[in-house]
Amino acid sequence: MNARTSEATNPMRGLGQRLRAARKARGLTMVALADAAEVSQPFLSKVEREATNPSLHTLYRLAHALDIPVSDLLPSEELAQATVVRASEGAIVATTEDPASPPIRLVSLGGTSRMQVLDYRADASRNVGDWFDVVGEGALVIVSGSLVVDVEGIGRWTLAAHDTLFLRGPTRTRWTAPGPDPCSLLLFSVE
Repeated sequence: MNARTSEATNPMRGLGQRLRAARKARGLTMVALADAAEVSQPFLSKVEREATNPSLHTLYRLAHALDIPVSDLLPSEELAQATVVRASEGAIVATTEDPASPPIRLVSLGGTSRMQVLDYRADASRNVGDWFDVVGEGALVIVSGSLVVDVEGIGRWTLAAHDTLFLRGPTRTRWTAPGPDPCSLLLFSVE
């Protein structure tokens, strides 16, 4: 049987090294990548030195600026046929640089897997106004509460518990938890 329980499930582990390698492989200076990803060069330096982690939004902007899938910046581990990732595992990252944005638990298998799972909780006091790029395919599953999802140029839907919205990129989305109850959701993303 090819199964395992994940022992090292922090997708941000080693991010700085992989980011630096991808930047150098493309012949980009730190300043050029920072400009393309709309971040400061000192911040990018901290990420490469693993002194800080980028927000999820910034991680996607860095991957886009490097013209690679986000999964290329995440750890490469041998994939088992079944892997358990416990609720206490994964990396807790900010959604954006806004301190009021809700944190997200990012779970990724790495390796040849292009799938990430985002475990997200939002409420009316911690909404994110930024648009997020959808590159590949995804499924947004509401676990509890409700969420208003804008898909740029396509439509707007209010989703309730157990509703699922499938997405296919390239497109952009923006989410709002109308409150007063928090919304818990899972986003499955495949690049």
